[in-house]
Amino acid sequence: MGITFNNYQRGDARHFDSWIHFALTRNVEELHLDFLEGRRECPPLHYYRLPDFISSSTSLMVLALIRCFIGSSINFKLISLKILTLERVYFSNESTSDLISSCRNLERLSLTECESLDGHLDVFIMNA
Repeated sequence: MGITFNNYQRGDARHFDSWIHFALTRNVEELHLDFLEGRRECPPLHYYRLPDFISSSTSLMVLALIRCFIGSSINFKLISLKILTLERVYFSNESTSDLISSCRNLERLSLTECESLDGHLDVFIMNA
């Protein structure tokens, strides 16, 4: 399931949250989300903030996020995730490692133009 939210406005976030929640309650295995704010670039702190409930999906196997913010309050448990694609995603300081370490079955990871609040984006991958 791929969704591009054109002309994203911060005030519309609750509507997007409900659409994403609906998809996850239907156990989608593949979710592509692109939050495009019109034709202009917006500052990363104005990006759509990923809701906490997405972090515990047990059905998601493929997740692609474009132009969103991932905060540190999210406790990730994406145990089925195999493919993770992140483009222009803005992270809080610890959320990068929390996200990736929660994906025990991750086979492919793609990071494109991602940033962290502190300016450092560290990725540590440990093989079992």
